[in-house]
Amino acid sequence: MKSGPNCDRLTVLSCLAAVGLGSYLLLEPPRWWLLPLTLAMGVGAWLLIKDHPTLSVEGPLSALAFAPLPALIAPAAALSLEPVLQGGWVILGAAAAGALVFGAVAAEWHTVVLGRRTARARVALNLLCYLAAFALYNSTDLLGFEGAVALGWVGVVTVLLSVELIREGATDNARTWLYALASGVVLMEIRWTVAFWPLEGTMAAIFLVPVFYLVTGVIHSYFAGQLNRSTMLEFVGATGAGLAILFGARQLAG
Repeated sequence: MKSGPNCDRLTVLSCLAAVGLGSYLLLEPPRWWLLPLTLAMGVGAWLLIKDHPTLSVEGPLSALAFAPLPALIAPAAALSLEPVLQGGWVILGAAAAGALVFGAVAAEWHTVVLGRRTARARVALNLLCYLAAFALYNSTDLLGFEGAVALGWVGVVTVLLSVELIREGATDNARTWLYALASGVVLMEIRWTVAFWPLEGTMAAIFLVPVFYLVTGVIHSYFAGQLNRSTMLEFVGATGAGLAILFGARQLAG
């Protein structure tokens, strides 16, 4: 069995991510330029992961659940770095994003089936998911999204990232996407509620991330047959602690 994705092709994909992101940050084109870059990352990741022996047997569509996170790294990095990086720092940021794409696809490979690297790969991918979620939720104002468009943005981002957090190896692809869709609907409803609270911009994004953690964590545990009272309390407790810190910090900041 192959020990990882094709290294040459993966290097090309990560370099494409770095060059595409660097060009976007340096040239400052219209933001829709990020769409073809995102699609290229997703297709490239899918082509690499579908060569896994397990997925080769199950068919190419079974690899689709492994593509959204690598695809979203570039736009998440671009929208986060655009307001803060200039000059030579852009090159460093673009190189870091390319390295993240490389690491994400390699980690995806090791989560297809259970192995000695699966646990570490799973932790790394989960962390990347939460960081990407925050970056993309926080980009609503930067992109000028309001009302229904902002809700739709949160829903699409949630669905794509939830696939990564909910899936269990290469099993039951259709069910994974269905549960991810449910997660997207829940986060859209929460985002609509937040619009009536004194939370906006970055604070609203920070609020959504613990909720995203709770929803996807509970669904994943149910999907994997591991949902019980202690697991539920763990997720609720962690989410409650995060939200308490958020509101406490907001009160201290005035």
